Amino acid sequence: MTDFAPFLGTPDDTMVRRLFGHAGRQPDRLAYAFVPELETAATARLSYAELAVAAGEFAAGLEDWFAARPDQPRMALLLFPAGLEFLVAFWGCLMARTVAIPAAMPRSGRPAPIVEAIARNSGVHLVVTRTQQADAIRQVLAASPVLSGLALEIDAVLAAAGRGRSLPNPPSAQDIAFLQYTSGSTSMPKGVVVRHGNLLANERMISQGMATDEETSCVSWLPHYHDMGLIGSLLHPIYSGASCHTMAPTTFLKRPLRWLRTISQERGAGGRQSRLRLPIVRRPGEHRAGSLPGSVQLAGRVQRRRTAPRRHVRTVRGPFRACGLPTRCRLSLLRHGGSDVVRRRQSCRQRPRHPPDQRFGARIRPGGISRAGRDAPPGGIERSGVPGRIDRHR
Repeated sequence: MTDFAPFLGTPDDTMVRRLFGHAGRQPDRLAYAFVPELETAATARLSYAELAVAAGEFAAGLEDWFAARPDQPRMALLLFPAGLEFLVAFWGCLMARTVAIPAAMPRSGRPAPIVEAIARNSGVHLVVTRTQQADAIRQVLAASPVLSGLALEIDAVLAAAGRGRSLPNPPSAQDIAFLQYTSGSTSMPKGVVVRHGNLLANERMISQGMATDEETSCVSWLPHYHDMGLIGSLLHPIYSGASCHTMAPTTFLKRPLRWLRTISQERGAGGRQSRLRLPIVRRPGEHRAGSLPGSVQLAGRVQRRRTAPRRHVRTVRGPFRACGLPTRCRLSLLRHGGSDVVRRRQSCRQRPRHPPDQRFGARIRPGGISRAGRDAPPGGIERSGVPGRIDRHR
């Protein structure tokens, strides 16, 4: 059985330590559930204990891989579709002190300029994917002069190599957890270095701002390589000891009511008003009694918020009221950094207030997240010298 004691005994509080702590206290509690596109298909699930063991095996296999190649940088480019396999690999990278680089899956048979730019900028030499996508990824790598020299490994093979092995040394707060890159839709991808201390501070702020706890249930369709999808939707429930139900973005786009029904069934928290409006506008005949949840809650505050168009409020309010939303409950549609969120608004006295140094986007005290504010040397990491700050990666 995997020994989690070294991670629990480390003086630094990290997300990995919290995962093992929750796995010890509530091993059978649901950590992740992946909602498939077809409603007749079974939902894949991972308890906290299963997640810790699976990620630990992957981490041990990754440690052996880098031990045999000491000249290789401890980085792994994770090319996975949405699913539990990505989550196991990502947590395994955190445990193995290997810098994870989540990226969107390249399309088979087409150029992959985004992946090329990320690989060139980061200097990564290892690509990890799952068995089903291995042949397609191998073709993409072979067709690119930039990517042809990268090593490709299968997650199941690494996990099998690490089964029964001891876990690597636990990460510290100053170790780099992952590189978060922009999508590259408007310019070449730009990345920031997120350390374990940065990640934990960000999750702490989210928990304070959104009043989450172990009873929270998150339901998300956001991409796993997106910063809000990864940090806010997939990692934050583990910080709180809660559960997360996730689905592929394509599942939501094809069957948007699937997301709302999952929120209703799991009593989960939802977001993105523009996407909440989508199933009501695209399929107006489907929002009859029982098809929409009686309540959607995203308890939190946002900075620089502005009210969404009134027509969106009217579009969403009617169907939700018909499905049981209390008459006295005000449904507020707010915008957050260009993306919208929906919540049941409570009185101002019930919402927590935060000092300026804890607000989203602000420069905060050591241990929190802030941008370095200067350009780094090409292909390098800028050392800001301030504990807790995110370093730019150009």
